Amino acid sequence: MPLFEPHVVVCNWEKVAKHGLEGEKRSLALSHLKRDGFIILRSAINPARIATLQEKMFEDLTTILSSKEELPEQFIAMHIQHNPPPTPPYLFTDIMCNEAVIDICSQVLGKGMKNNFYSGNTNLSGSTDQPVHIDTPLLWQHLEHPYPASSYIINIPMVDCDSSSGSVELWPGSHLNIDPRLPSDGSIVICEELLEEQRDISAPIQPQLQVGDCLIRDERLWHAGKGHNSGVNRPMIALIYSCPWRQWEGLQLEKSAEKLLVHEHLTQNAHFFSGDHDYLFCNSSYIEK
Repeated sequence: MPLFEPHVVVCNWEKVAKHGLEGEKRSLALSHLKRDGFIILRSAINPARIATLQEKMFEDLTTILSSKEELPEQFIAMHIQHNPPPTPPYLFTDIMCNEAVIDICSQVLGKGMKNNFYSGNTNLSGSTDQPVHIDTPLLWQHLEHPYPASSYIINIPMVDCDSSSGSVELWPGSHLNIDPRLPSDGSIVICEELLEEQRDISAPIQPQLQVGDCLIRDERLWHAGKGHNSGVNRPMIALIYSCPWRQWEGLQLEKSAEKLLVHEHLTQNAHFFSGDHDYLFCNSSYIEK
């Protein structure tokens, strides 16, 4: 079986900020996103923005790891939920409202789509593999054909990463799998039997991601955090853009950011707070029994 090559859209972050994506690039990216379940936008974000956020997130990570609070581990130890700071000067429009990402996602989710999530995870050096999972059970079970995407997850790495340094494992085309054996009733882990069958169709990959990239993936795509011993912890931000009719609890953002994050095609499903907000120790562990 030939090695799967992810579709990479090479961007110029300065042009993206002003004009979004060119029509031909957008159409091709959308086609691959629908078929493969994910695409990579290369250099879609100003790397200076990432450098500012990276420094703060590593500082916050030291605080989290040195605390006596229980770590918000996801499935297994050393994969921790790690929120980026929800306040200026660490909120940026080309991260929260990236024009290239909006250009692509709005073609499926509609012009009134919402950002329902702003968090992240850090894969610590020395970690082991998470189980392969989806981020939420299918909205509708026992269908004859896959339904269109209703949410896309946008992952933004704070450091360069690949298979040697904790890049996320992705299963191409798995978002279109509607097998009745898929997780339901609260579980999100994919059973071994399904994994082997899907592997025969298209083996999983760990894409190379660089600072300034955006990974857009269908929320139904099978994936897993992979263990690594690179010596570098790997923080990665996550946003979730959804159809207007999908309403989640939403995110917490500082009041002064409210006008900064206005976009005609994207609504921030957010509570804008004033004063202090504990964003480092508000997450819970997720462990399946």
